[in-house]
Formats: sequence, structure tokens, C-alpha cells
Amino acid sequence: MNTARFRSVTRSLGLALVLAGPAALAQDDPFIGRWALNAAKSTFPAGGAPESMTLVVSDAGGGQLKSVSDISMSGFTIRGEITFAVDGQDYTPVSTPPAPPGMAVTQASERVSDRVYKTSIKVNGQVVSTMLNEVSEDGKTLTVTSTGEGPAAGANSVYVLDRQ
Repeated sequence: MNTARFRSVTRSLGLALVLAGPAALAQDDPFIGRWALNAAKSTFPAGGAPESMTLVVSDAGGGQLKSVSDISMSGFTIRGEITFAVDGQDYTPVSTPPAPPGMAVTQASERVSDRVYKTSIKVNGQVVSTMLNEVSEDGKTLTVTSTGEGPAAGANSVYVLDRQ
């Protein structure tokens, strides 16, 4: 897969699959809820702006969370779902459409503070993106700062989502 296509696929799948990272373990956690992209406040690499994006994070019980995201980009929609814990372990998301053959995507999330999580996205075991997910003090804004690494270096973005 060429580098430009790898970055595009990684960015799209990464977003759809890993915006799940910002979630916690309690019902009153600031990440739990429905979020929508505020494109005017977000920054994307050239050609990387989604037309729309929603994220719903819910408590799945047993110390786990469920995240469902829908991203429309370049005329198609990617739906990502994952049930995971914020424990630094790798979890495998499911996406529609699925990742290309030979591309195994996982994510691991770690708590930084009550309102901040760090998520690492891996493709075939190699970290390709690190996301810092932060809910504002007033709980109305979720900011996801994504930094591309390795073959996805340079695919950096800041997604600002508003609570719905």
C-alpha cells in the first residue's frame, strides 16, 4: 500500500475506530455521551476533513465502555464500534466497511487524568497514531489531538467535538 493511501486509510479508520478512547469507568464520567464534530474549530491535513462525524460513548458495565462512531469522508461513511477498558491493553475495534485485508487495527487507552485519556492506535502491531482526548472543564467540548507516527507521520489533526 502506498504511503498516501496508508495515511488516508489510517486516518479514516483511526478516527472511526478510536475516538472511542476518551471514555471512563463511571456513569458520571465526562466522556460518556453523544458528541458531534465542530469542523470550524477543527484542523485537518490537506484532504483529510470529514464531512460529518458523531461519537457516542456509553458505559458497557464491568469496567468497560462501548464507543460507536460514524464518520462521513470523501463520499463514504465508516462506522466503528469497540468495547474496551481504559487499562493500557490492546482492544480490537470492528468497522464497516472492514479494514483492508492484512490490516489488523488495535487500540489501547490509558488514563492521564479525570478528563484526559491517551490512546495509541496500532496497525499490525506498529503504533501509527497517538491521540490525546480531553473534555473541557465545562464538559461541553471534547478535543482529540491526533499525531501520526511511523508510516502515518505527518497525518496530524485536532478534532473538536461538541456535546449534543
